[in-house]
Amino acid sequence: MIDYLSAGFGLAFRPDNLLYCFIGCLWGTVVGMLPGLGPLAGLTLLLPLTYGLEPTSAVIMLASIMTAEVGSSP
Repeated sequence: MIDYLSAGFGLAFRPDNLLYCFIGCLWGTVVGMLPGLGPLAGLTLLLPLTYGLEPTSAVIMLASIMTAEVGSSP
């Protein structure tokens, strides 16, 4: 079980996945500050970009967008 956990953290903390997480958080914060746009708008705007990514990277990016937007809403 520890092997699976370390493999998951190794995959999540790869430099490219951390970059996608940063981009998602930045995008989520920017869209979250705009009036009238919610978390679904931010996800919808970057959804076409995630089709070309690896599945793990795409899920990390979309989860970071949602987390940043929900956290930045008043």
